[in-house]
Amino acid sequence: MDERLYRVEKAGELLVGLSRAQVYRLLASGELKATKIGRSTRIAREDLDEFVQEKRRETRSRVAVPA
Repeated sequence: MDERLYRVEKAGELLVGLSRAQVYRLLASGELKATKIGRSTRIAREDLDEFVQEKRRETRSRVAVPA
């Protein structure tokens, strides 16, 4: 069965090797969403996918496409 919620460390691995600190910065800035379960911070697979899609859109909008 595929995991639905990831620990911060695992989410960083899935986001092409981001460190734990980098993931926490993304969470603090609101760029990445998280769920708190007790004292544990978990990140949903859907939120990781949404974050990646948003970054792809940002990158595409900055890259000039020659006409």
